[in-house]
Amino acid sequence: MPQPYNHAVITDAGISLLNKAQAGQCAIQFTRMAAGNGVYEPEEKTASALQKRTGLKSEKNSYPLSSVGLMPGGGVKLTALITNQDPATGEVLVNEGYYINEIGLFAKEKGGNGSIEVLYSITTAVEDGDYMPPYNGGNPVQIGQEYHASVSRDVEVFVQYSGAVMLADGDASNTTVMFQQAAERADIQSGDTLAEAFGKLSKYLADITYGSMSGASENKTGAAGLVPAPEAGAQDKFLCGDGTWKHTPVSSGPKGDAGASAGFGPPTATIDANVGIPSVTVTSSGSDTEKIFNFSFKNLKGDKGEDGKNAAVISVAAQLTEGWSGSQAPYTQTIAASGVTEASTVVIDVDSTATAEQLDAYINAKIIDGGQTADSITLKAFGDKPTVAVPIKILIIGD
Repeated sequence: MPQPYNHAVITDAGISLLNKAQAGQCAIQFTRMAAGNGVYEPEEKTASALQKRTGLKSEKNSYPLSSVGLMPGGGVKLTALITNQDPATGEVLVNEGYYINEIGLFAKEKGGNGSIEVLYSITTAVEDGDYMPPYNGGNPVQIGQEYHASVSRDVEVFVQYSGAVMLADGDASNTTVMFQQAAERADIQSGDTLAEAFGKLSKYLADITYGSMSGASENKTGAAGLVPAPEAGAQDKFLCGDGTWKHTPVSSGPKGDAGASAGFGPPTATIDANVGIPSVTVTSSGSDTEKIFNFSFKNLKGDKGEDGKNAAVISVAAQLTEGWSGSQAPYTQTIAASGVTEASTVVIDVDSTATAEQLDAYINAKIIDGGQTADSITLKAFGDKPTVAVPIKILIIGD
């Protein structure tokens, strides 16, 4: 778990830089955060002792700053990613593990001599600090380190972000960029700090002005610019090349000659009395103003059919005995039926004199016509073989 650290102490060099900034002679640019494993005796951890320090006792690693934010009660909160492997280059930063017993914040004058960097503030661990292990080739150890530094509200503060990366938790929502608008327009260069880049961008945006569009005429070319605002009620108008909103005129060609009126006369139709394949022939006559169509139908009369006659129906009473042939369904039985021919249509049903037992036997036998010859009919039973005689009636239809 994270180890506690003592309150940060601003050094004499940091106080000197802060006084100069408060006098308006410079702005403060925080440059980096450094971690070390120096061991401090209790008397060396006092504010008066730490105030005189110009560097860490045993600096191990230096890290660029990732963000800066203003503190509600005064001062700034700076963050850096403390890690044992550079996430951008893959360089191994820690070969031998150590306890982070001291952390220093470094700063310089903004725009001043780049080599003059001072230990602005220092903090020490209450006991042993967080352990930074050596990089073992797997996942790197990453600590999002916050550092609170004392700064007056009226002092301009900048951060040197070169080489910085997003914090390990990926949250950059509270990152604050502090900058002043550049005095003159200049291109953003590789190596500019975010503050310098935003200052140049702010100047560029402030200098941008927009003129109004000027329309073209027959002898003058127009100029690009802001489109003139349409007035209320001009929602159906179009912006024309002269820079005004207009209803564009609709052009049309010359009027053509008047065409002749079309008309129809009364249609006619004829039907012949011939027999054959039906057909119709359509012909027209007359002028375009009185066109007449004639429909000629042919062969609509059909051939006369032969005289028909009612089919003869003969009713024959018969008796199905209990003597059915066959050992398994379908069982067969042939009975005499006078008047039946091979071409006859035969309808078989139980006679009205049948008893309930005979009716059940007929139904359960599932009897159908099994074919006929002259004066005889063969019946088939696909169900149970009847064990009683059953009276039936036979209707013989047709020849």
